Amino acid sequence: MVQTRPLLDAGACRIPAALDARLAPLWSHDHAAVDGPDLAFLHMCLSAARPNVVIEIGTATGLSTAALADMQAGLLGAPGHLRTYDLRDSLWFDDSLEVGCMIGDVLGEDLMGVGPCITSVTGAISAYTSQDVAAGTVDFAFVDANHQHPWPILDTLMLLPVMRKGAFMAHHDLQLYLNGENNVGQGPKILFDQLAEANRFTAVSTGCTAYSGETPARDVRNNIFALRVPEDTGAFAVMLSQGLALPWSLSQPMEEEHADQIRTRLRALYPPKVAERFEIGLARDRHRWAARQPAPPRKGLLERIAGKIRRISGE
Repeated sequence: MVQTRPLLDAGACRIPAALDARLAPLWSHDHAAVDGPDLAFLHMCLSAARPNVVIEIGTATGLSTAALADMQAGLLGAPGHLRTYDLRDSLWFDDSLEVGCMIGDVLGEDLMGVGPCITSVTGAISAYTSQDVAAGTVDFAFVDANHQHPWPILDTLMLLPVMRKGAFMAHHDLQLYLNGENNVGQGPKILFDQLAEANRFTAVSTGCTAYSGETPARDVRNNIFALRVPEDTGAFAVMLSQGLALPWSLSQPMEEEHADQIRTRLRALYPPKVAERFEIGLARDRHRWAARQPAPPRKGLLERIAGKIRRISGE
């Protein structure tokens, strides 16, 4: 049986001092990036994994990308390999800025050669990872992309095949569902609720709660969690897929291209029930969007009478 909680050491819940000093003046509340306590939790996960290969879903500014690469290199004593994916080419909050624009600012040009080991892929959802990453080779993953349900569950299902058994996968914004100003960000919480208690790890459950770094902290706490990839990913996927049948919170209908990519992967990788539950959720969401379309205007009385006369006369 795969061990769980003893592998995460709260003593490693910190940001390396040099990285912390570089991050502190660059961090902004406006970027919606991981904050100091989140990064400390990620360092704890990386310390347990000592990962040669890391995948990130959701690059955005690249602050977390650079921080992960820096921490990875520090733990390995040499640069590792990090691939980061984003659907957009520009930032979701500022079209004038490119995805990953802060990577160079955080790392600097001379930092252990980390920069060349980061591969940034844009225009891609998590389903693309299987095309350029070998199965079972990823030691750690961080998902901080579309928080609308069901994307966190789908991102998890897309990543499981490329990850090593026992590897950790972290997700951001667990507490976003409590934000009354955000009506669609329930995805991380719904994923979290599908997980068995023994296989979900938060700052509170691991004792990673004492934070004293320079990088700012938001008022929100316990906002990041991790799961551990089990030996039986098929059974795990069936368990997670229960959430796919719950009402989706997408702010716009899922693109057919993405739906096709996802169903193809689900059918190829997992027991049939997983894809079936995806289709249930997709059909319900499309019905929801169809119901929001305005009804066609009702014809006037004279137009309806004229139409009836034409039908009776056979015209």
